[in-house]
Amino acid sequence: MGQAWVDRWSFVHAAVASLITAGLWALHLGWWSVLVVSGLEILWEIFENNDPGIALWNALDYTGYEGDSRSHTTVDIVITCSSSIAVSAVAYTHGAEVALISAGGLSAVAAVLFVIYKVT
Repeated sequence: MGQAWVDRWSFVHAAVASLITAGLWALHLGWWSVLVVSGLEILWEIFENNDPGIALWNALDYTGYEGDSRSHTTVDIVITCSSSIAVSAVAYTHGAEVALISAGGLSAVAAVLFVIYKVT
């Protein structure tokens, strides 16, 4: 499959990972947050690239979606985990409140990039 390694949805992976991680730090999970987010991401990728996930995307008007390439799936996992680690580092050094603000900022940037990527 000739799928790009990064697509507009990769920005969503970064945003969601940062927000969940910051929320988990606020719930005092600490560095376990990275493990939780990583596990959720892996479960999502398994779902998304099997029959139920493919059917979901096709039902959402992504006609012809057949699942992601291995390289794209790997990059999505790396982006998600990296975002989670970055927010955890902020939370560890500056506290959960600053991490939540940082995650919100990252999510705002990711939303803009999501739209720009679609337009270009």
